[in-house]
Amino acid sequence: MTITDSLDLLERLLRLDLDVTARDPWWWPESGSFAMVVGAILTQQTRYQKVEASLANLRSHGEITPERLAGLEEAALARAIRPSGFYRTKAARLRLFAEALLADFGDFGRFQREVDRDWLLARKGVGRETADAMLCYGCRREAMVVDAYTERLLRGFGLTFGGYDEIQSWLLDGLAAPRPLRELMGEMPVARVHALYHGLIVEYAKRHSRGREVDVTPLCVS
Repeated sequence: MTITDSLDLLERLLRLDLDVTARDPWWWPESGSFAMVVGAILTQQTRYQKVEASLANLRSHGEITPERLAGLEEAALARAIRPSGFYRTKAARLRLFAEALLADFGDFGRFQREVDRDWLLARKGVGRETADAMLCYGCRREAMVVDAYTERLLRGFGLTFGGYDEIQSWLLDGLAAPRPLRELMGEMPVARVHALYHGLIVEYAKRHSRGREVDVTPLCVS
């Protein structure tokens, strides 16, 4: 069971009944919003259902914005995000993130346009996966997210890599030729292709995982 490259994998995923736009056109709920950025931090080491409960609690204090988060007492912020676990640590990190965003960009709109990966990685608690998720889903920029599901799915095809960067490079290399990608995805912006590709991988792996192994058999049916 082999695949040619990441474009081949994308084409196989698209053949399946995986509705990744049911909740959001970009897959991740509330894409293009500061709430998504907050959710990317909250979802570390927990399930997204817990994140949704935390976001609902935060909304009891008003709209989720950098200004409101920075102005919220840390104890109140921690109570609101308690369902997401590690709530004291995450509250401190969210507060620092919101304050840095306002100090360096002034507002979320400018942050979306101007932030780069290096700035995100300099924030406490933001690693490569979280940074790329923020860029892709929060800012709707070209960034390919790699997570544990990605690594497990590729391992199911016998593909092994040296870490995050190698997996990301493999995914991007297969999508690098504009014409084949356009033939498959039409005029869809590359940033949204990246978003939906990651969503397809996650939704597929959730359905076909046993422990840490992903069954790739459905992707090998011609």
